[in-house]
Order: sequence, then structure tokens, then C-alpha cells
Amino acid sequence: NIGKAEDLLQLSQERAEAIKIFLSKKGIAPDRIAVVGLGPKFPLNDNGSEENRSRNRRVEFIITRL
Repeated sequence: NIGKAEDLLQLSQERAEAIKIFLSKKGIAPDRIAVVGLGPKFPLNDNGSEENRSRNRRVEFIITRL
């Protein structure tokens, strides 16, 4: 919650894209990976401390069957 919302959203998107690149290099076809940066929309913890803010910087995976 420190900074402009659009900047935080961009950082979130870039974090997700970096994971997609990593997984692609490990052999997962890029077209099987969808990424969405959510920014500060769904925190797991309050943002009252640096420790909690760091816990909110995460990537979540949703695995579906085709």
C-alpha cells in the first residue's frame, strides 16, 4: 500500500510475468500459462508492517484441467 496503485499493479504484473518466463524455461508451454497481476487488491495480511507487506508480495497458482 506504499506507492501509487497503478505502480503497484504494474509491479504485480511484472512479478507474474517473471514466473511465467521461469516456468517456460523449465519446459511448460507459455500458451498454457495465464498471468494476472492484482496489485494491492487482495492482501493476505494488513500492510501495517514491512513483514506483512512482504507476505503480501506473492504469486498464486490456480491449476486447472483442460
